[in-house]
Amino acid sequence: MSNVKLLLKRMVFVQITSALIFVSMVVPSYAQSCPNGCLWIEWAGIIDNGEGSGGIHGPYGSIHIVVRVYLDGKLVHKHKVYLHGVTNTGDKFEWDDGDQRLYANKNSPGLWLHKWMHPNEEVGLTFYESDPAPSFIPGFIHGREHDVLMNFLITRRAVPRFKPARIIASKRPAKSDAIKRSRERNGNKWAKRVWNGGIRQGIPSMFIKIKTY
Repeated sequence: MSNVKLLLKRMVFVQITSALIFVSMVVPSYAQSCPNGCLWIEWAGIIDNGEGSGGIHGPYGSIHIVVRVYLDGKLVHKHKVYLHGVTNTGDKFEWDDGDQRLYANKNSPGLWLHKWMHPNEEVGLTFYESDPAPSFIPGFIHGREHDVLMNFLITRRAVPRFKPARIIASKRPAKSDAIKRSRERNGNKWAKRVWNGGIRQGIPSMFIKIKTY
């Protein structure tokens, strides 16, 4: 092989390698791992965390998400995601009534939920405040159940890629004590942006902004 041909091959190799390196530098890792888009939570706000304003277990609540993936009506996958809250209670970040959190930043579109694989997929999301164990108190024994704050099904077509995030509200109305506590904790500042009239009777327990990116 002539020196000219060898030199040309080396130049082409360097150009291709440089282009690949450039692509990997400008495309974030989360985009490379989501060729068909991933489902993210951009923001979440809680009016009623399901725990009450005090007592034995309140005021903080630990919120989890069950993600169920359906294809042609059949359940094909299920996993859980922890909805990281605002307050560090020692071993986790929990939620108080009136809290909000922005998950999206310059390094990530938000809190990851699901990697879309098929255009006919549907994703069921159940948000619940966990009460995993009974409480044993002298003279008082009772079992506790999870408090479901939000439950809905969303299709791939309902959240087109690169479109602005959709605001979804819980169908579960907030309780009066949570409404009062949220208002006292300045939750009304963000509530006015997502609910007409802000914090008032009938406001949903929680809101999320969800998107495909």
